[in-house]
Amino acid sequence: GKHTIFGQLAEGFETLDKINEAFVDDDGRPLQNIRIRHTIVLDDPFDDPQELEVLIPPESPKAQFEQGDRLEDDWVPADDGRSLDEVE
Repeated sequence: GKHTIFGQLAEGFETLDKINEAFVDDDGRPLQNIRIRHTIVLDDPFDDPQELEVLIPPESPKAQFEQGDRLEDDWVPADDGRSLDEVE
């Protein structure tokens, strides 16, 4: 495989549909960054290691944005007067 499987979707399929509709480059990478900001573990069959709790930070780390060829979260397209047929 080309991608890492790190979970299974139990609900929120509309979000998955939006991710699947993202525009991608020739390598299959989304042109605009896609970030999973929140998840909920519905069923964890494993016990947490005893040392885990001290490693969990009190809050999520601040976002670090790439300086490259990806569009950031706040990117919006410029006003474009073309019709959908012209764009496609």
